[in-house]
Amino acid sequence: MVFKLAWYHLNERLTVIQEFPAPRSGPDAASSELLQAILRALEDAALPQTLPQPEIFEWPLAQKADGGGLFGALAPMDDPRQAAREALGGFIRRRLERGPMQELLVFSEQLGPLLQDSPEAAPLSLTVTRGLDRVQAERALKREVWNALQPLKRRLQQSLQPGLQPGLQQSPDA
Repeated sequence: MVFKLAWYHLNERLTVIQEFPAPRSGPDAASSELLQAILRALEDAALPQTLPQPEIFEWPLAQKADGGGLFGALAPMDDPRQAAREALGGFIRRRLERGPMQELLVFSEQLGPLLQDSPEAAPLSLTVTRGLDRVQAERALKREVWNALQPLKRRLQQSLQPGLQPGLQQSPDA
């Protein structure tokens, strides 16, 4: 399993994970524009007007030619999906330690199953939908993405109203 993702911590209510194709070093301009349009459509005035610089995470982690690196001394895991799940979970755990988050919005074709049962993602309301690169290639998927975002949009709007707590819900699988 190979993936690269951009992590956008927008505020303490919403964080976005955007998977992008492995050959690229980050999200391209077209997918960033699409993400910004989606965020505007959520109609949440508390979200930033421009995207912050994302943190990039890639799996598998790069290793040095001598076999060193972050995981160079560790024995390889028999299950590559489990190794990816644990690495992604550790990445999320470290970001949760920095400060609170309520909602995690994930645009990805393959990360959903890794996050669904993740103890690190458990305290978050998780919304997983299609990858933005796929949506750009297949414009008909826009409706599917928009429908998947509706529960998130309602929770964000509710969280702005005094006295209401956003519910912990997951969107249907993409």
